[in-house]
Amino acid sequence: MDHVAPLEEDGSELSHFCVPARLKRILCLFLYFTFASFGARSARQGLIASFPRSSISLWVSLAIAMPVSIVILSRLDTGSATYEPSGQSTPRQVGRAVQVKGAPAGLPCALCGKPLYKPKRCRRCGRPFCNVHVSPGRHNCKAPREMNRLLVVPLLGAVALVVVLLLARGSSLVWERRYGGSRYDCGRCIVGTDDGGFMIAGYTRSFGAGGFDVYLLRIDSAGNKLWEKTYGDGDNQEASGIVPSGDGGFVVAGWTQPADGAEMALYLIRVDEDGDALWERRYEGNTSYWAGCIVESGDGGFMVGGYTGPPGGSDVYLLKIDGNGNKVWEKTYGGAGDDTAHCIIQSGDGGFVVGGISTSFGRDGSKDAYLLRIDSEGNKLWEKAYGGGGWDEALGVAVAEEGEFVVAGMTKSFGNESSHVYIFRVNDAGEKIWERVYGSSGPKETTCIVKSDGGFVLAGVGGRITRGGDAYILGIDGAGKKLWQRTRGGPSFDWIYSIVRCDDGGFAIVGRRDNDPRIGPGAPNNTSERDMDVYVLKYRAP
Repeated sequence: MDHVAPLEEDGSELSHFCVPARLKRILCLFLYFTFASFGARSARQGLIASFPRSSISLWVSLAIAMPVSIVILSRLDTGSATYEPSGQSTPRQVGRAVQVKGAPAGLPCALCGKPLYKPKRCRRCGRPFCNVHVSPGRHNCKAPREMNRLLVVPLLGAVALVVVLLLARGSSLVWERRYGGSRYDCGRCIVGTDDGGFMIAGYTRSFGAGGFDVYLLRIDSAGNKLWEKTYGDGDNQEASGIVPSGDGGFVVAGWTQPADGAEMALYLIRVDEDGDALWERRYEGNTSYWAGCIVESGDGGFMVGGYTGPPGGSDVYLLKIDGNGNKVWEKTYGGAGDDTAHCIIQSGDGGFVVGGISTSFGRDGSKDAYLLRIDSEGNKLWEKAYGGGGWDEALGVAVAEEGEFVVAGMTKSFGNESSHVYIFRVNDAGEKIWERVYGSSGPKETTCIVKSDGGFVLAGVGGRITRGGDAYILGIDGAGKKLWQRTRGGPSFDWIYSIVRCDDGGFAIVGRRDNDPRIGPGAPNNTSERDMDVYVLKYRAP
């Protein structure tokens, strides 16, 4: 295409619009304070979860804000050619061209020379063109686009800032911490303490007397470790649950098994606020006993839930003890198959509701979510199974309004073959009110639930195709409708087992994080030999 020389016959001239230095300084200050205010807001509210401390978030944002502002403004050339005809009125933009009122008729097109009845000028170079050539691309316009950049760059910056703010608002993670040694460490249960901190119970292979040992970890509200202790005698001991004892201490429930693989026994420990053991108890017999949960009974004692019996014929096992660990009563429940208790809460009438897994009442021996309700003396009020024809589990239960209960767990009975979040609500007679299934985007399951303002919060694991799983937290309303969800994970596999509501309305969850990215070939064959840490995350209320 031929080069077009600037038009000079009509006495018109090319002038340059210059961005005043004062305007440039104002824009720079505006961008700087925008970035700085976002950093200050992040520091105050903890919006940027990737920074371990809010002060780092503040100073990093302030340090980045100024050079970013300068770079953005330096990209703007202050010169921009605009055609201003002599003696004519100011051009006005029409679509992609500039039409000049009062321009002389017959002004030729700067490219083809065609006389123009209503001259239109290029919005970049200002020269007159016909309708065919007025677009800058049609006449190969060489004039710079600085005026466009002056408008577009701040606009794009504002859009990007809004996106960042929205993403930061969605990331309600306050902090995350890992604890343990160089071997297998796992947190199974978390409860709040009187000082706003947390007590975590689990097990470890990194410390202790050998094998697996019960592992207690106390942290403050910011996740800083206050102390950690192990309990064991060389055999394998693991903790599954912990509850406050009412005097500042705690009672831990778990199980122990000799190194030779003999029958398991229930293992209970009571500690003071400093972790010093007040008493230890073992409850055993001629078969295996396993504890998966514990709850205060309201009379100074505690109720422990788990199972007893061999595989293929185990029953739900409930043990009532007093404050000194003495057995008050014990009972079993279930049918001819395998029945296990994984969670227990106290109901408003002083009784208890137990959740777990059962093969005694399902179709063709399939695993079903199982609920059992008893009175304060252990007398069975009702027991029911829930789910479909596949694999269903009840792993967490919470009290709802009007004596109803909401249950969280996992199902493979609905959707595709992978696991899904399974939530259902029952009345005080165990009749199902509604049920919900979530997780179509990938394998997910929830292992615990806690009541929140106007609904419930569940936690568990969200699977990924390329690697293991992520920590998963889900908020629902009283009808089971999903309100929000969060995921957080590392290079390999993360699993959440327990959730607690905090004094500030937020939530803390605990589980384990796998530090070994190897999955499949090349990975350790024995899971206990992998390097795993206790994994704790603190979220604010959405």
